[in-house]
Amino acid sequence: IDDETERLYQIQDLIYELPATEFHTLKFVLQHLYSVAQQQSVNKMGSENLGVIFGPTLMSTHEVGSEFNPHEYQLVTTLIDYFPWIFQVWCYFSLFFTWCPSSKF
Repeated sequence: IDDETERLYQIQDLIYELPATEFHTLKFVLQHLYSVAQQQSVNKMGSENLGVIFGPTLMSTHEVGSEFNPHEYQLVTTLIDYFPWIFQVWCYFSLFFTWCPSSKF
């Protein structure tokens, strides 16, 4: 999907169709990866690096040793970058909305 907004809505729709266990597991993992990416200046692990590392694990549907698929890491990078929006995890502080790291799920 070329339109990024439409692509994000499609991704969100697909995630919300997951069974509850898979949904909450994915949310938990992505919440952690999002918090790691927020500390990129310290740990040098931004969402793209995390996507490259975790993409094949989270998105794998093929045999070990198969070719690298850039769509896997790009999707995981998108999931990390847009975690608060996709999972609607927002808190209100002052005049700004921000991710709420203490949210319960």
